[in-house]
Amino acid sequence: TLLDMSVEARNGITLGIAFDIVIATAFSWISSSADYNRNCKSGAIAVWGTYLGYVMAAMIAMGLGAAVSGLSVMNGMEQTYDPTRLLSGFGFGLPAALVIFFSVMTTNVMAVYSATLSCMNVSPGMAFWKPALIIGIVTVFGALIPGILDQFQNFLLLIGALFIPAFSVIIVDYYLVGREGYSPELLKARHQLGRPTAPVAIGAYVIGAGLAAYWSLVAPLAFGASLPVFIITGGLYWLGAMLLTKSRANASQTAGE
Repeated sequence: TLLDMSVEARNGITLGIAFDIVIATAFSWISSSADYNRNCKSGAIAVWGTYLGYVMAAMIAMGLGAAVSGLSVMNGMEQTYDPTRLLSGFGFGLPAALVIFFSVMTTNVMAVYSATLSCMNVSPGMAFWKPALIIGIVTVFGALIPGILDQFQNFLLLIGALFIPAFSVIIVDYYLVGREGYSPELLKARHQLGRPTAPVAIGAYVIGAGLAAYWSLVAPLAFGASLPVFIITGGLYWLGAMLLTKSRANASQTAGE
């Protein structure tokens, strides 16, 4: 019966917005996964372990969400993606409570851990427990804000607007612009000397983030904003970096002559 349900937009979610939400969810966890796979013994293990682990987890979790959504509609309930509401509606209060407990713990422990590592990257001498405690307290009080989950869809779209153009710049920089790869020594030298393409990267990111926010929250595209924003941001950065590199090469050649 679930497979035979007719496809229709609900709660203002079109196919394009649904695509953007899925992509935003994936991109938002890219940086967090790096906090864990940084200890892998090789790059190949890190890539395949992250890819297979995330794909399997995403298929299970999103498949469960789709099934719960369909079942809630079929049974005449308010549409929901939350399995705990479905379970409690059929009298399974204890299993629903356990699902809530473990889902909150597993997700937010990872989020607090990654946020703590971000603070320690800014200040390496910081003790781990200090930012972890502060961030944990802030998130607990944040979770108590009334109606915060009602804005979760807009939050995911905002996350996509911020993360997708950032990773587009990173990928283009790594594979097309820098080409020499990343290493601690190289990154330190770039920081000390100043990366000439940094203003171009920031400009491309700002344009991409603005387009993502506009095409997601103001004037949603029928096919979603994720893919065009990713291509436009990366294309702008690559084009700007190539023009900057060429102009610098011409200037150096003229000065030499």
